[in-house]
Amino acid sequence: MSYIRQVKKGVNYMNGLKIIEHEGIRVLTTQQLAEVYETDANNINQNFKRNKERFVEGRDYYLLKGDDLKGFKSLVTNSHDPSIKYASVLYLWTERGANRHSKILDTDKAWQQFDVLEETYFKVKTNQVSIPTSDREILQLVIKVNENTAQRVDDLEEQVKELKDNQCISSVQYNYLNRVVGERIREIEIAKKVDLNDTQHTHLFKALDRDLILVTQSQYRSQIKVKDYDKALAYIKKWEPNWSDIQFINQLSLDI
Repeated sequence: MSYIRQVKKGVNYMNGLKIIEHEGIRVLTTQQLAEVYETDANNINQNFKRNKERFVEGRDYYLLKGDDLKGFKSLVTNSHDPSIKYASVLYLWTERGANRHSKILDTDKAWQQFDVLEETYFKVKTNQVSIPTSDREILQLVIKVNENTAQRVDDLEEQVKELKDNQCISSVQYNYLNRVVGERIREIEIAKKVDLNDTQHTHLFKALDRDLILVTQSQYRSQIKVKDYDKALAYIKKWEPNWSDIQFINQLSLDI
């Protein structure tokens, strides 16, 4: 067995159980779990197959294969263990996974041994820090730090962009929009060869505003978002009054 069970002051504890960690989390191989619960690995595997829906990968266990398994074997100190060395796939059980297996086995021994695992093997001091020693571990740590830093920078840039995009346009942009709106109304007058009175002017301005607000999904022209500014400009420059607007103006005795 890979563990020695002893009794000290009425409390069972394990000594000699090889510590295995994956992604900074303590885990057990199927063989280790079987030995702790005093059963065999095949029984653990069969129980898992029959109750797979009760286990969540990444929470209750990790499944390693291919390059992930190869990399894991190069890191663990007890890779000479046949259950690890010759494995083509490897299941690593977390504390939650070990707990589920004890419930499925439902033996006094399994329950007792999980209590011991919980109080010893899985109970890591909160201030305990795993310091990389090998060149590979140091390189992996550097890569992870760089990835985390890059991700934080990307997240920050995305947040800044989102805040900027959702800001309302500036007073300068607002005034320019107003000027473009006026120019578009005059272009329509010239194209239609008409001279609009104040009432008709007002109606066209309101009609353009109505359509612009729908396109930019803003309540007022002054509340157009920065991200929609270019779209608003392009829309204004191509805007045309619809049939209802033309009919209304015709009713005001202006043929446009």
